[in-house]
Amino acid sequence: MILDKKKLEKYMEHHQEVADRNYRTYQETGIARYDYAYRRAEEHADIARLALYAADEHMKLINYESVVAEWAHKAMSLIHEWDEKQALDLCKSIFRDAKNEGLVNDPYA
Repeated sequence: MILDKKKLEKYMEHHQEVADRNYRTYQETGIARYDYAYRRAEEHADIARLALYAADEHMKLINYESVVAEWAHKAMSLIHEWDEKQALDLCKSIFRDAKNEGLVNDPYA
């Protein structure tokens, strides 16, 4: 079963609320079943958090893939017909994209 991001966020929020409620009840009463329910709900919320993080990372990787494919396409055209301006534009594009992703810093800025 695949959940969309909104449903996954709702699932996480629900289980976090349940965990918080059971934690407060356990603190007030000391009854062990509330501690168990808190831990179980917290685990469900953590799993949903991890799934959301993984989905975000997956989207980043898909974006990286398309950016690298664009670079490769530009590089291929330069292999067939050298153009210094296109080569400089490609270098600037690679640097700009890497800088936007926080992978490099501009040493001349």
